[in-house]
Amino acid sequence: MNDYLKLFGIIITLFLFSLPLVKGDDNSDCDGCSGKCGTHLTLTNDGKEYLQRTYFLDSNEIPTVGQKSTISPLNIFKIHYDTIGVHAPPPADKNQNGIPDYVDSVCYYFDYVYQKYTNEFGFRSPYPDRGARGSDHYDIYLYDLGNSDDDTVSKYNAGGLYGLTTSATYDAISADPFLVTYSFIMIDNDFAATDSIRNKGSKPSPAFKFPGIPSLKVTIAHEFFHAIQFMYGQSQPASSTVMEMNAVAMERVFFPEVLDYLQYVRRLFRNPSSLPFGIDDPYSGYGHSIFNQYLIENFGIEIMRLIWEKVALGHEVYSAIDLALKDLGSSLPAAWCEFLDWAYYTGERTVEGTYFSNAAELPLIEPFSIIYYESPSKSTSGYMAPYEFRMVRFYFQANGNLTDNNLDILLGNLDLKSASSQFNITKSYYIRTSDEETPGSTKIPDLNYWVYYEYDSTFFCHHSHSNPGYEIAHAYPNPFRVGTDEVMLFPAPLKTEIYQKILLVIYDSEMQQIYSKSLPVTVNNHNKIVRWDDMPKDISSGIYIFGIHNGDEVVLGKFAIINN
Repeated sequence: MNDYLKLFGIIITLFLFSLPLVKGDDNSDCDGCSGKCGTHLTLTNDGKEYLQRTYFLDSNEIPTVGQKSTISPLNIFKIHYDTIGVHAPPPADKNQNGIPDYVDSVCYYFDYVYQKYTNEFGFRSPYPDRGARGSDHYDIYLYDLGNSDDDTVSKYNAGGLYGLTTSATYDAISADPFLVTYSFIMIDNDFAATDSIRNKGSKPSPAFKFPGIPSLKVTIAHEFFHAIQFMYGQSQPASSTVMEMNAVAMERVFFPEVLDYLQYVRRLFRNPSSLPFGIDDPYSGYGHSIFNQYLIENFGIEIMRLIWEKVALGHEVYSAIDLALKDLGSSLPAAWCEFLDWAYYTGERTVEGTYFSNAAELPLIEPFSIIYYESPSKSTSGYMAPYEFRMVRFYFQANGNLTDNNLDILLGNLDLKSASSQFNITKSYYIRTSDEETPGSTKIPDLNYWVYYEYDSTFFCHHSHSNPGYEIAHAYPNPFRVGTDEVMLFPAPLKTEIYQKILLVIYDSEMQQIYSKSLPVTVNNHNKIVRWDDMPKDISSGIYIFGIHNGDEVVLGKFAIINN
């Protein structure tokens, strides 16, 4: 393999195996995504002080909005809202019932999630609330949480908050074994597309990925689950990671069509080590909703109720998950280890009918480290936090017109005791690949190399996946001249059949995806091909990279475009 081809193969493989295959809604930057839910702020004195300063709560920690109120059709919720001012919801009232349509939607979706949570799923109900704030109804406040740019909103507000659920000590039901309280909820007053997040040192960015009713729906499912969690108890010493993980996962249970949760999964999969699950951190919980999805798909919605019933008995949240899983024939360490494979087979690696039901829309995990093999051996080592997972990748030079082979290894730290006690005790691992078999090593499937693992099996598990190199193929015409050539042809993988649809992905020279679509296989000069006939007319001149995917079979290549 010449130096240019070797470099090209490495770039292609790194690119296609490290970045997510993006659906049309992708925004992998996830600007401001950590600001989704403010519930965790209500659990600390510093957080409460921030909320008091930022959102103008009165002396009883209640929002200063509510020029009007209305009761939901099921007589469960009382919605407090302003009719004028920055916090007022949109005034449109198409059904002319005297209530803004947005408020009608708030009533409808809160009633809907209440019925499913309490009647269908069997969770404890936070209603009635013993007359707190004037009635037995559960109180909802509409407030301009999401926007950073209104002059009338506190200068401390950076924007981007969807909602928050406040558990106040004066609403306490019990303090044994954990604090159990009633609560109230604040949600954004309009989820407007114009609401923005003010980031330090950068331009404001949109507050909501799916503005309007979609964000309203998932926020209601999310925040009301926090209200339910408060009815079981505020676990100590940890709670926020699991509380947020649960709440984001319930968004998908109720409204799977709203893909808001994907921004947090992308953030996690770009660098899982930056957000270890075993360290109490609400932002880690957002991304680890994907682990919660694994739990629900494997064990049913019952697992969620079982977890919080264990908390009510006095078990902190990590032990509660473990005990709930043991009731269902598993455990947290066993589930975490199995989850590693589920997390690997996403995006273009999706195995239809296996692992996540929505695997194709999920991103790919990016490697924590990349090691280029050199004979006779190459090794890597590191330390991992409790319930951290990461992927390390070894590259092995291939021969001929192929990209380099690689070995992906997913590692998981299973230290339940450290997570439960919130002791951030790291554990070490060592991995070595070699040309020849050594004591304790195993042969890498499909490759003529061996791998050796050294770690404490009490605390670690791993899954490995070997990936032989892919053929580098050619597109036609190359270069493609916009305005002269009409269609570009790409070679289809050998195992495809005529009229079968396969995925074509195009990347520019900056390794940014510009196109992703399933196209039918056709024939040209007795060769199976796919036709790209909807190329943008304003596409720039330059070098582009393509990948054609048919399950495990992949064809990779490059081509040039001239657009004068």
